[in-house]
Amino acid sequence: MEIRPYVAADLADCRGLHEELVGHHREIYDAPHIGGDEPALGFDDYLALPERVATWVAIDDDCGIVGMTGLLWSDGEATIEPVVVADGSRGVGTGRRLIETAITEARSRGAKDVNVSPVARNESAIRAFHHLGFRTLGHVQMFMRLEVDESTWRAEIEVHGRHFNY
Repeated sequence: MEIRPYVAADLADCRGLHEELVGHHREIYDAPHIGGDEPALGFDDYLALPERVATWVAIDDDCGIVGMTGLLWSDGEATIEPVVVADGSRGVGTGRRLIETAITEARSRGAKDVNVSPVARNESAIRAFHHLGFRTLGHVQMFMRLEVDESTWRAEIEVHGRHFNY
C-alpha cells in the first residue's frame, strides 16, 4: 500500500470514491437525494475549497486507488476531510494510514488539534476515528425538523442526559 499526494490524473478515481461515500450516506440515511444528481462531481467542489491544503490517495498494487483523504486548514485549525476507503479495501489499515498521513501534515503545520466530522449515523467511521485517538467531542450540530415526517430518524443516542434522533 502506497500513500502519495493526489495528482490531476487521479480525478476520475477520486470522483468514484466520492460517489461511493455519498452512496454510503444515502444508504445509512435512506435518503437518495443526498449528493444531488451527480454525486461524483462533489469531489470537484472539494478540490476547489480554498482551505484545502493537501489531498492524498492510497494505492493498492492490484486495485489502483482504493482510498483518499485530505487536510483543510483555516486559522490554524486542521480538519481531515474527506476520508474514503473503497468498500472492498476496508479493514486492512488503509484508512488508518491515510489519517496518520494527514495528522503528520497537520502537526508539521503547527496544529494543536485535528478535527474530523463524520455524520452521526456513520457508526463505523466513528468507531474507527475513536480507535485512532479521536476521543474529544468539540462541536455538536443540532437541528430541528420542520417537516412532520420523522420516520427516517433514529432515536437511540443520548448526550448529556438528553435523547436525540440521528
